[in-house]
Amino acid sequence: MTNADGNLTTQPLLISAGTADITPHRPLALGGFAKRTALFRGLAGRLEANVIVIRGPTSRAVIVTTDLLYPGETLRALLLTNLGLRDKSGELFLSASHTHFAPMTVASMPRLGVADPEYVRYVSNQITGLIKSIELEGAPCVCTYHEGHADHSMNRRLVRLRLTTSGLVKSCGFGPNPKGVRDESVRVIKFSNPSEAPVALIWNYACHPSAFS
Repeated sequence: MTNADGNLTTQPLLISAGTADITPHRPLALGGFAKRTALFRGLAGRLEANVIVIRGPTSRAVIVTTDLLYPGETLRALLLTNLGLRDKSGELFLSASHTHFAPMTVASMPRLGVADPEYVRYVSNQITGLIKSIELEGAPCVCTYHEGHADHSMNRRLVRLRLTTSGLVKSCGFGPNPKGVRDESVRVIKFSNPSEAPVALIWNYACHPSAFS
């Protein structure tokens, strides 16, 4: 943007962030494994939806991360309607941690689990309520990008020789592959207030977090 003298000016981003609990109130089947159909019997940890609302002079971005296998088109449609963003769908970025220990919210993937409509609506309402409660509370922030390196992941695709009627053939399946390709980069976007205290972090690490211990 420019001021009255035609000089370029910088306006700070306004950031607000918060967390909503999306843990189901009753036992449901968990997503991720086609043959796991029993209802969960206890809670090892709460499920969260984390939200960052970034507002600039002329536009905004709403970033939502969820403790789900996949968010899904139904949940996204509900959020767009609840937030009045159907004509501005590009403002909503919805993602998931890909945990295999949460109920399904995707109706189009029945082999990975059946989505419970009541739970999908509950998740949508929890996220909607959080966004509406924080979207006008934005404080000036500075956005910085950082990158580090980890060293603990394992490629899980292993090529083996398999005996068939045609002889030995190479077959790719599950198995620890220490020599396989890995991306150990840890990428972090940090939003800090003017005193450099962090307000919110967005981090990314390429992995498949399908297990829990």
